[in-house]
Amino acid sequence: MPVLPMSTGSLGHELCFKFDFKPIKGVPKLIGDTRAFQLEHGGPFMERRFDSQPDDRVPFDPDAWQRKVLDSIDADNSLLVLAPTSAGKTFISFYAMKKVLEESDDGVLVYVAPTKALVNQIAAEIGARFSKSYQQPGKSVWAIYTRDYRVQSSTGCQILVTVPHILQIMLLAPENAKKANSWSRRIRRIIFDEVHCIGQAEDGVVWEQLLLMAPCPIIALSATVGNPIEFRDWLSMVQERKGLKLDMVVHTSRYSDLRKFIYKPEDTKPFTGFNWEKKISVPGLDEGNESCSRFCFVHPIAALTDR
Repeated sequence: MPVLPMSTGSLGHELCFKFDFKPIKGVPKLIGDTRAFQLEHGGPFMERRFDSQPDDRVPFDPDAWQRKVLDSIDADNSLLVLAPTSAGKTFISFYAMKKVLEESDDGVLVYVAPTKALVNQIAAEIGARFSKSYQQPGKSVWAIYTRDYRVQSSTGCQILVTVPHILQIMLLAPENAKKANSWSRRIRRIIFDEVHCIGQAEDGVVWEQLLLMAPCPIIALSATVGNPIEFRDWLSMVQERKGLKLDMVVHTSRYSDLRKFIYKPEDTKPFTGFNWEKKISVPGLDEGNESCSRFCFVHPIAALTDR
């Protein structure tokens, strides 16, 4: 019966009992490089900060570039924010909305989205996030105005979510500007989401006209501006002619990675038609009751390995 020595630090000790020891051969080393192991299995859960510090203006610890955005909004400057998808641009819009709602019952913020789907999404988030009571009848926190439908009064709300063509019509309408308290004179800020749409062949002219006609500070958001310096210079010139200062904030790091999935079909069988499903699983979810067993999560580090 062999005695197994146990190493503790630099000293060797023997176990207080004896047993049959059968050496195991051919077992691969489980963990080679601890850094590679963390990246492969724990990458999405690692803490990623960029000089985060507490700030009373938001319910989270904003990064340095986010604090610059907050300072610019508080100074009533125009903003050009270039940051990747999921980098944390959404809070910018909601902070600007909160300021307009808290200042008065008459101030207006216009949120311009390129598609009706995004209009509906933003309006739903606004409705879930903000609420306010008004003395005047017909007033509301938010409204939707597109070519196909309207939800609540477009001139009686404080946050209007719309598409570029509709805002162009409203800004050019004489009845919206003829009085001191008319709608266009009460606009405090306009948010242009996906402002890179100015480069589109069809609707780009409308975006350009809106940036030129905006009667207030603007917030231009984008993740894919190909020539940011040239665009910044042109937009800064436009704002200076209106007596406004433009601040550009650029953030190049994505805070959360896009999750990638692969679809694993069933074994190849002759096609006999589609099966009836009571409920369709949501593609892309890999946990919970809504998981789709045929979608498998692929970690981004998998692109760097050969396994």
